[in-house]
Amino acid sequence: MKNFNPFLLVAILVALFSCENQSIEEPQQMVQFSFSQNSSSARMMESKPSKIIISIAQGENVLYSQKELAVSKVNEAYLSEEMTLVVGDYQVTEFIVLNDSSEALFITPKSGSDLENLVTNPLPVSFTVSTNDDPAVFLEVVDTSLGELKEYGYSTFTFSIVDYLKQGLLLYLPFDGTTEDMSKNAISLTENGSITYVENRHGEAGKALYLDGSSTFLSSSAVVDSCKGFTLSAWIKPTSFDVEYTGIFGQSPETFPTVDDYFVCYTTHSRYHPQYGGFGWTMFFQDNTWLDSRYTYNNQPDRWILFTSTFDGKKFTNYINALKVSEHVVEEGKTLGNDYDMLIGKTYAYPQSPDRVLTQYFQGAIDDYRIYDRGLTQNEIYQLYIK
Repeated sequence: MKNFNPFLLVAILVALFSCENQSIEEPQQMVQFSFSQNSSSARMMESKPSKIIISIAQGENVLYSQKELAVSKVNEAYLSEEMTLVVGDYQVTEFIVLNDSSEALFITPKSGSDLENLVTNPLPVSFTVSTNDDPAVFLEVVDTSLGELKEYGYSTFTFSIVDYLKQGLLLYLPFDGTTEDMSKNAISLTENGSITYVENRHGEAGKALYLDGSSTFLSSSAVVDSCKGFTLSAWIKPTSFDVEYTGIFGQSPETFPTVDDYFVCYTTHSRYHPQYGGFGWTMFFQDNTWLDSRYTYNNQPDRWILFTSTFDGKKFTNYINALKVSEHVVEEGKTLGNDYDMLIGKTYAYPQSPDRVLTQYFQGAIDDYRIYDRGLTQNEIYQLYIK
């Protein structure tokens, strides 16, 4: 009888067990996640994303719930750090882009949410991991400023949303019974004449500034100085559009300028259709080139409208109630502003010659007056409109 070797049996069993393990080991692949915004690439550059929060499912099983991955910019795209997944089919069920302060910048809406139509492919987004390539899963995101998290379908997230409407804010006058500047600059304004307050657009008493059209206005030191971007936005309710050049904003000399450095915004009207009110800008850039922008719209007196004009370094655009009504292409590299005092409700206009310097006053109500050192996007203007 041959001798029995127990060590050989153990070795064979170990070898068989190892082979069995190798036979069931599933292939894996490295995966990255990429995203882009569908509306404003400038916003993406300003916001500086630093990480994403992502949830991944496979069928009915949740594999990763709100997993955090760092992101970095590669050329013009953002890519997450790599993660390892077994070859197979998956779904991204949640996707939020955050900054260093863990504030939500961008988001992919979920199917069935109020804002799902903002993207072509709302969540869940399916993807496949295979051994044939090194996949980068692409997702489309939108500004979180367009709504509350629950409107995107995220009821359990507690991240705060970045308030883009505070970024680049030079002056903010809510006119809640005072002329105090609520921006971080706390600019001091002088009240000229007898300032009064009336109902705002929501019907709240004493929450909008009223100027009488003859002597009342606000003034301060220059607000717009060497700005490569600019926005003026205000709710206004003109008593009339009959008189041209009544002042909404101005930084100009009191006498006819010897150099081209004035910067004014005013009301106007259509000469052919007097019932149509409008607005105008005359501005000189700091290289002494100028732009005259006038437009009329179906603006009726004694009615609240949101008036907004933006300059983003390439275009000067005018909006009424968040709808674009005119646009002017501007040569890149120009800056706006001067060191004259800023006036609200009073303008110095120079329509003909040094003998015709007009001093005009605005008559009507003004509310939620904002000046930025950047051009707001149309989405941001819409947020001001629905506030």
